[in-house]
Amino acid sequence: MNSTRTRAALAGCFLAVAALAAAGLLIGSFPLSFSEILRDPGGLSARVFWQLRLPRTLMGLTGGWALGMAGGVYQTVFANPLASPDLTGVSSGASLGAAAAIVLGAGGRLSVTLFSFAFGMAALAAVLG
Repeated sequence: MNSTRTRAALAGCFLAVAALAAAGLLIGSFPLSFSEILRDPGGLSARVFWQLRLPRTLMGLTGGWALGMAGGVYQTVFANPLASPDLTGVSSGASLGAAAAIVLGAGGRLSVTLFSFAFGMAALAAVLG
């Protein structure tokens, strides 16, 4: 693969994500503009931007990046570009763990999460074994 072509594609994808994130910051039921935010830093527009839209946009970008990286690692471990947690049984194992935690009465958020993670990892170990 041509490295110049790959770099150009990555740069294009990065610019597209940046443009969509910027649009997501400004477009909504309460329309904003950067000039309005800078003009009145303590106003309603600035508060909507800093307290609602920017944190949500950053969390969306971070979550998307993390899920993409996790999928890439998963596919690398299995050496299969079509591998996913639902195809290898990890999703089913995690669901079984969450259901077991709820049925056994350990229904708190932490215990359900831990059971789900443990059962998902057990399913992954069984598949890898």
